[in-house]
Amino acid sequence: MTEFKPEKKNFWHYKEIPQDPKVTELMPEFELQYVITEDTVPNNKTTLWNHSIFPAGAKHHKHKHMNADEVAYVVKGQCIAGVTIDGKDVEQVCGPGTAIWASRGQVHWHKNPFDEPCEFVGVYCGCSSLEKSGYVDSRTDEEKEK
Repeated sequence: MTEFKPEKKNFWHYKEIPQDPKVTELMPEFELQYVITEDTVPNNKTTLWNHSIFPAGAKHHKHKHMNADEVAYVVKGQCIAGVTIDGKDVEQVCGPGTAIWASRGQVHWHKNPFDEPCEFVGVYCGCSSLEKSGYVDSRTDEEKEK
């Protein structure tokens, strides 16, 4: 596959952005485009904006970003979002209009046990690429083997 090397411009539609093979490997069950990054827009060092569709049954395992706060906003459908707060895992069903916050270093995850896809958008605050977010897979070795 040819590496995506876009022109930097101020207007993008998420369908213009191909799925990144690194993202597919990390998050194989859903569609995700990093639309606004340091590679897609001029003069950006602090923001990453993405568009995601989680099919029914999809999940994104526990992880954290050491260099970025994250906000996800459900546009359509519903999912279960989770965050670890004071050492305890807290989950909530999130439907359209729900915003989900995970601060830097806070473990979080999403899953869609429902019958419809869940569409949401997200922002990493403080970085302009997945690599610079300080992504850390928080699954145990046993969870990774499943």
